[in-house]
Amino acid sequence: MWPFKTVKSIKESGMFDGFIDWHSHILPGVDDGIKRMSDSLEVLRFYEDLGIRHVWLTPHIMEDYPNTTAELRARFEELKKEWNGKVELHLAAENMLDTLFEERLEAGDFLPIGEDGRHLLVETSYYTPRSEWMNFLIRSRVPVTSRCLLIRSVTAIWMRVTISV
Repeated sequence: MWPFKTVKSIKESGMFDGFIDWHSHILPGVDDGIKRMSDSLEVLRFYEDLGIRHVWLTPHIMEDYPNTTAELRARFEELKKEWNGKVELHLAAENMLDTLFEERLEAGDFLPIGEDGRHLLVETSYYTPRSEWMNFLIRSRVPVTSRCLLIRSVTAIWMRVTISV
């Protein structure tokens, strides 16, 4: 016998009321996420219907998608002009720890996540990120990883850098 007496939809459950989506690829046409503005607006309407209140748009910045901060901000403004719903939109980026990250590191050019600007959403490839990058993140930002399966390699570097600081 099924232990639950009733079945509710996700919306009816209220599970997403007031929810914040911290990692999305909804900003249209900038990476491997949503391509068209109309699709972005449809997803945002769906989010609103579920009760989600805040969405952080976190497009990739990596060698495969060498987005610039200026380009992403411009596209973000276009989306905000089109969007007239209740979901609040915020812009950040998902930063691949690759050679493009090194260039951005030298320029201090980042789109941090979170209201205080101290958190940086990062992802790694199947290689271990360079110690200098992790050292920067530890000293100036709070790294937030978007790929849990890669935490082991990042943690190993983090521990070495933290111990040596």
